[in-house]
Amino acid sequence: MDWTSLRYIKIPDTVTIINNAVFLGCESLTSVTLPQTITNIGNEIFSQCRSLNSVTLPPTINNIGNEFFSACESLTSITLPSTTTTIGDYAFHGCSALTSIALPTTIRTIGDAAFSDCSSLTSVTLPPNITNIGNTVFSGCSNLISITLPSTITTIGNRAFQGCQSLTSIALSSTIRTIGDHAFHGCSALLSITVPPTITHIGNAVFSGCSALTSVTLPLTLSTIGERAFQGCESLPSIHLPKNLATVSYTAFDQCSKLCIITASVFSTTITLDTTSPDDGWFTKFLIEASFSPENPNDILCTRSRRYKKRRNKNTNYYKWDAWAWTSGSDARYPLRQSRECGFIWNRYLLLICRLWDEIK
Repeated sequence: MDWTSLRYIKIPDTVTIINNAVFLGCESLTSVTLPQTITNIGNEIFSQCRSLNSVTLPPTINNIGNEFFSACESLTSITLPSTTTTIGDYAFHGCSALTSIALPTTIRTIGDAAFSDCSSLTSVTLPPNITNIGNTVFSGCSNLISITLPSTITTIGNRAFQGCQSLTSIALSSTIRTIGDHAFHGCSALLSITVPPTITHIGNAVFSGCSALTSVTLPLTLSTIGERAFQGCESLPSIHLPKNLATVSYTAFDQCSKLCIITASVFSTTITLDTTSPDDGWFTKFLIEASFSPENPNDILCTRSRRYKKRRNKNTNYYKWDAWAWTSGSDARYPLRQSRECGFIWNRYLLLICRLWDEIK
């Protein structure tokens, strides 16, 4: 039988089980009514039913399987039964006309990429029993303006919100312990972010391409900033680095063209470079905007518009520098001892972050 021309179906109440992919690819199907006798329903049931715009799900269903409504491009809204506990991987992937969805409080699990590429989805409130936002769950939701995360969330997966170009703000609760790589990559409307105190590591490209980001607050607990973590944050003018920070990738602030002020607390540990410089032995400019004075030799130095040469210590991954320091707003300069350890981040200039181990001569 050719199912591709099927437009409407009402399943009789004698049916209790619907197997996997029964209506897969029925591109003309517009409406379906499922009876309350159904107790077991498989995966990919309505996948690629591109004309489907109306579905009535019975309260006997508690699981929305993998790719259940994947690529249902005409589906604008749906009401999930109050008995629903699980939404599977890619369940609503590519439902490009879906503007909203009410998630019942009974839901405990949302699978990877469940709402990815739902490009018309504007707002979502996650239910209070959710603890994990999986990989790419809302990736490509380009019109998502707001999302409310419950205080139960502990993990945000890789690329969870990548490409959410309309998202202007998101509140991260202090229960969150892990933020995956590329989690907010390409959220180009995001204005500010406060990383919660439970986070110790910012992974690779987490906020890369957040070109409207003007304010970032990092917690004292932070120890590592990964590769390209803030790459392309073109509007970010300044950032304060916490004292427990131990490792910063040299690409962490790459292409942050307006970043001209980096301040930092006195480091309790040495900040080190997590990889070698892309070019050993060149001369460079580095930015100076710092509160540095002979009375406080442990201040952090970021130099500006001066040229110095770096020298590689081959026995470690630290670098030693010959440099002079200028105090802010003063022409006075103070020579610094050569022996001090430092790490740095690669930007349009070299941003030197170093702990001064020796007193000023």
